[in-house]
Amino acid sequence: MTATDMSYEFNIVYESIASMAAPGYTEREKSVLLTQAQEEIIIEVAQKGLDSNDYARVVLDRLLTEYNNTNNTVGILADTTLINDNSYSVTVTPASATYTFFYPFIEFAVTANPTYQRVCKPVDFDSYYTTISNPWSNPYNDMYWRLISNNKLIIVTDGKALDSIKGLYIRKPQPIITATTPTFSIDGVTNTATIDSALNPIVHREIVYRAAKKAFAAVKDQVGYQIQNNEENK
Repeated sequence: MTATDMSYEFNIVYESIASMAAPGYTEREKSVLLTQAQEEIIIEVAQKGLDSNDYARVVLDRLLTEYNNTNNTVGILADTTLINDNSYSVTVTPASATYTFFYPFIEFAVTANPTYQRVCKPVDFDSYYTTISNPWSNPYNDMYWRLISNNKLIIVTDGKALDSIKGLYIRKPQPIITATTPTFSIDGVTNTATIDSALNPIVHREIVYRAAKKAFAAVKDQVGYQIQNNEENK
């Protein structure tokens, strides 16, 4: 389904929910609502786990992006601010704004002497602080830990130096743009051309339905909608 198709179906679904007497939405407003619905679905599916089922893999497949020291700028610094002497702060700067880091999926740490690749297990800070003192639960030769702090990956090793890291992340999709006129901008993207959904067509109608429900909720709460609209126009 193209962005133009989504705009048309949005009108149909919205009118069926809100009745013909409900106020309409501009193309910019529809684009914002569709973009919000798209990102909600991405986050929900990602939180459940990409490998949870085939549906999740199909939905997010187009957004999975590889990163490594070759096609991105990957900065690695020893960092003992939050953890211990075996931790490293990792920043990933995509080579293009089109591939903005949105949601981490899996990381592999690479160490030298000898060169070895280890998977990084996602953990939270509570788990870290309650288990780091247990020698039987620490990061070990085949598995390191990965935390997230201040938009950086924190990799905790078993004492070996971290030389490089590679993995997959879910990139932030471009906004859905339904029309080229009048001129507007969403997430820094100007509507010089329509932009279709980045997700698999299997969820396109779900995006439309969610966007329409958001529109109806906004109509029911005009005060809340006005606040939201003013924030978007800043």
